[in-house]
Amino acid sequence: MARATRSGHSRVLTHLTYCRINSTLLPMKRRGIHILICCAAVLILAACVTRPVPEPPPTTEAPRATATPTPTVLPTSPASTATPIPTPFSLVVFPDTQVYTYKSNNVFEVMTQWAADTKEQYNTLAVLHVGDIVEERTDPLHWEKAAHAISLLKGHLPFYPVAGNHDVGWPRTVHYERYLAQDFCDARDPELLYKGGACWAQPLHAGGTDFLLLGIGWQVDADYIPWAREILAAWPDRVVILVTHSFLTKGGRLTEEGQLMERELLRDFPSVRLVLCGHAKGAKRWAQTHEDGSQTHALLFNVQKENARGLYRGYLRLLTFDPITRTLTVVTYSPFSDSYLRSDKNEFVIENAF
Repeated sequence: MARATRSGHSRVLTHLTYCRINSTLLPMKRRGIHILICCAAVLILAACVTRPVPEPPPTTEAPRATATPTPTVLPTSPASTATPIPTPFSLVVFPDTQVYTYKSNNVFEVMTQWAADTKEQYNTLAVLHVGDIVEERTDPLHWEKAAHAISLLKGHLPFYPVAGNHDVGWPRTVHYERYLAQDFCDARDPELLYKGGACWAQPLHAGGTDFLLLGIGWQVDADYIPWAREILAAWPDRVVILVTHSFLTKGGRLTEEGQLMERELLRDFPSVRLVLCGHAKGAKRWAQTHEDGSQTHALLFNVQKENARGLYRGYLRLLTFDPITRTLTVVTYSPFSDSYLRSDKNEFVIENAF
């Protein structure tokens, strides 16, 4: 548009000059006509110079229709602060301690004292016992020695044991009177107890995860199964850790009691992610994969002495749960001799453990 204006301006000036040069040569009539034409040209030129052509207004896009947003339902409770990163935590597991109540001096006491003393170091939340606390259930001295060792945990860590066959009698009958009279177990909710504490359940919130500890003591029948199923059904969203005495053989196969639990509990409740057991000698692992892809891991641990040397060492297990990586790290350690069992069956990591 600017180029066209300059071109018109030049033509008008040229024509105006021509008019001036030839004005004396033209007849009066024609001179008047040319004067009118020149005046008109001057007016046009003035309009072009003093009134620049305006730029076209910027085009604006018509506003688009948007969907009406769905109202946000605000919580009635105060706004919560950011949740801190979940912290790893540990559980200490005692194997069968029966031999320490009559054949050794203070091994059992060293084990419990170590668990209490290292509570802060390992963020330990509880001590579990897989049964056979004493060797002879009818001997008061065995119970006294066990009671003294376990008392060192009081005020520091909760203690969740199950009874073994040496604690309540076997093979055909069980007598829980002496065991329950010791009042060892800190799982005390009457609505979560079976027969006064022969079996128990204990909720545990740790590392940002909701757990359920389920203890099944030594049994000679299947009467506890309906109770256990009811407990598991009532807590479907919990990660369940099953503590029991007999589940795996020393060869790593299911015992008779283990077969019953696997058939009646584990198959229908994949929420049971970990089984801890003793009874048979040694250290073994077993795993079961469920339809949803999750696994149940069973760990047999019953190392009361080093068989080759006949030394009573007081080995225990430290289970460390990492809620970020969902791993379970297992370490086998003796605070009595300050030594570790470093073999693959005693020191390992379980991925996707919970």
